[in-house]
Amino acid sequence: MDIHAIRCFQRVFEKESIHQAAKDLCLTPQGVSRIITALEGEMQTPLFVRSRKGMEATPEGRYFYEHTQELTRQLLDLQLGMQALKRKKAGLHIGFSCGVLNILSIHVLKDVMARHPDKSLEWVEDFNEKIVQLIAEDSLSCGFCIGPIRSDAFFQEEIYRTGIEAVIYEGHPFYDRPSITIEDLKGQPLVGLNEHFSLFHSLVRRCADFGFTPQFVVKTMESRLIYHFCQERVGIGIDVNIHAAPPPLRYVPITEGTPWRIFFVCKKEKRGEPLFQEIIAALTSRHHP
Repeated sequence: MDIHAIRCFQRVFEKESIHQAAKDLCLTPQGVSRIITALEGEMQTPLFVRSRKGMEATPEGRYFYEHTQELTRQLLDLQLGMQALKRKKAGLHIGFSCGVLNILSIHVLKDVMARHPDKSLEWVEDFNEKIVQLIAEDSLSCGFCIGPIRSDAFFQEEIYRTGIEAVIYEGHPFYDRPSITIEDLKGQPLVGLNEHFSLFHSLVRRCADFGFTPQFVVKTMESRLIYHFCQERVGIGIDVNIHAAPPPLRYVPITEGTPWRIFFVCKKEKRGEPLFQEIIAALTSRHHP
């Protein structure tokens, strides 16, 4: 019994018609009829009652249909898994933490991969912790994460760094300041990304160094909402200066803050792979002239 015959049977069952099933499967009605006849011979029982109205499943046919549904799903999962393994062997699978693609250009990676036509490039964007997990599981070849990973299992190379800045609305006492300090944030209503993002945790840890907990009145999943709520004067925004702050909002650097850093990350045993070294060299030369 082959999967093609089972799928042909299922389509006839669902359409209750040889001709409709043949049309869907791009086969001739005679070809579909031969497949069903052969399958009935293999099962040693009729699966359909043929009439002018169409193909009516016998009790055996209904039983066969119900039990082959899960089988075909499992076979499809198997096929997809085998294809994924094949792609993994021949390709490079890269993860990007949310926000990284605002800085790193995918075109730089494509330029590197163009020198390796035997390898394909696939990439995914997700939260920092998810990218690290997928690298650890070997579901990703490597990734670009925000902030250092606190584990000896990984090789990490800094690609980019910048400071954390405040987004200030016009009329706020800090608006015309050239910079503010971490302690200036004490008691201020803040608007920023939520706990899924390393930026949140970096600021919380740095404020703890100065003996206070920052007061976030809005924690969001989307950077654009930081600027929306700042325009509404809900509070001071906390972000990295990688977006264009819409006027009259302005960025004000936060001195003493923890730098926002992007790292290339892979499992430690893979650190010597020549392709990884090419990628690191291409990106560091672009971002650290």
